Amino acid sequence: MSIGVTHEAREPLAMSADPPGMSGTTKPSLDKDLNKFVRVETAARVTTSRIVPHGFALVFLGSAALVAAVHSGIASDSAPVIFAAILGGYMALNIGANDVANNVGPAVGSRALSMFGALLIAAIFESAGVSISI
Repeated sequence: MSIGVTHEAREPLAMSADPPGMSGTTKPSLDKDLNKFVRVETAARVTTSRIVPHGFALVFLGSAALVAAVHSGIASDSAPVIFAAILGGYMALNIGANDVANNVGPAVGSRALSMFGALLIAAIFESAGVSISI
């Protein structure tokens, strides 16, 4: 009789990761460690998914401030113009978000469009509206 072979079929037995005398039990320390990794990965995913949209908004507001600074010149009296550009950019983001919500809500709610399709259409036409109005 050889080790690891059954008597009936002479096929190799599946090798168990459990130490001798502990067959059929799980290793709680390994499960705890794996659960810790899963929690860290989930936390990282949730954190980055919340940071990215805010980062885009900050880049937009920073670029609005930069354009205002370049056009008004770097002087002591240009600070109100730069502040007004940042405030105007913030208001533009809010107004655009409100427009998208008003247009996308009924289409997605009635299941006429998927969320992705509705947001894609809204992004295209919001950008086209800005381009045409300039």
